Amino acid sequence: MNGLRRTDILVVGGGIAGISAAIAAKAADRRKDVILVGEEPFPYRRPSIFSLIEGGSFEDLAIFGRSQALEQGIRSFFNSKIEILDLEDRSAKLE
Repeated sequence: MNGLRRTDILVVGGGIAGISAAIAAKAADRRKDVILVGEEPFPYRRPSIFSLIEGGSFEDLAIFGRSQALEQGIRSFFNSKIEILDLEDRSAKLE
């Protein structure tokens, strides 16, 4: 995704804290546009990474994917980084 995206609430980080913040923000006001941005292709629990050693996959570790985000009304951009953040314009440009 390129270009500037405007939103009411931008949550940076696809870990459990970011996911929880995005869900809570959307639950507080369903009319607000919430975007979740995370560098990982699949948000996962860090301690569960040891199951990869036992032959698991990142998909098996995923705790919140695009389909769950859509169900919650949250726009998600995983495997993405913020290049420019404009607080005054309430917009962000992703790499």
